[in-house]
Amino acid sequence: MIHADPFLIKCREGEPIAIKGLGDIHHLSIDSDEDRLVDDLRYRPVPQTYFINTGDSSEGIGPAHKYFSIDRIKPKFLASYDEAKKKLTPVKKPLLDAEIEDLAKTIKRHTKPEEWLGHVGGNHDYFQLGSGTDLSQRLCTQLNHRYLGFQAFVPLKIETPRGGVSVLMIFVCHGFGGGRKSGAGLNSYIDHAACYGDWDIALYGHRHDKWVKEVSYITPHFNCKTGERWIRNYSRVIAQTGTYLRTLSNGERPNYAEKGGSHPRPLGCIHVKFCVRRKKIDGIYRQVVEWIDL
Repeated sequence: MIHADPFLIKCREGEPIAIKGLGDIHHLSIDSDEDRLVDDLRYRPVPQTYFINTGDSSEGIGPAHKYFSIDRIKPKFLASYDEAKKKLTPVKKPLLDAEIEDLAKTIKRHTKPEEWLGHVGGNHDYFQLGSGTDLSQRLCTQLNHRYLGFQAFVPLKIETPRGGVSVLMIFVCHGFGGGRKSGAGLNSYIDHAACYGDWDIALYGHRHDKWVKEVSYITPHFNCKTGERWIRNYSRVIAQTGTYLRTLSNGERPNYAEKGGSHPRPLGCIHVKFCVRRKKIDGIYRQVVEWIDL
């Protein structure tokens, strides 16, 4: 678990801020929708848009893995044969090196380092840890982005011109478990996030699903000096950040979804919007975070 350094955001009161959560790119795979990824990296719902990655950017697997198939690798990463010239053009680099470098070029082309809150690693990346390489960390090194381990707390420190300061706390975790139905992922991630306190939004990947859920919590309060008692309702947001890996093989060879019996998944990432406003709470004006669009 990593508790990251605060990420500073300066904005006007009421100005919308967007967080784009994306993950499960699986860049090496022929089923990874690179065009959709580029569109999501280029699109900013508001000027102040920030990205965070929930892991499995790399396919990160080899012949020892049950889902590995040479037929499911993008042709640009494989040796090519020119029939006219009768010439074989070999792969210039090992597959995993080529995959990380190509993905880093795509991200660099369409985003800036200062727009990224960070990346967590995924189970596909960790498959290669036994070989002595951390693919997520290597990606972050090439991009000059923050590496957040497998799960992390990421505080956003938000400042306004009037001197107000507030914090939006992100809890991000790649995710875990099987399950082919959306409800299984939603329930298990809500239960998991409830074990970690004081976050405002929890982001998960791994299951390749895409949803945003606002969950209400009720807390009792008691003032020892005055004897005053009150109950406050507040909400947290839990989301699963989608995937770029298609569930249709578009050919005669089955892909991971068809082998595993997974239902079709919506492609692309999620984004949530919020702002900060001054509100009177318990007789004191405070700068608080308000969700705008979930």
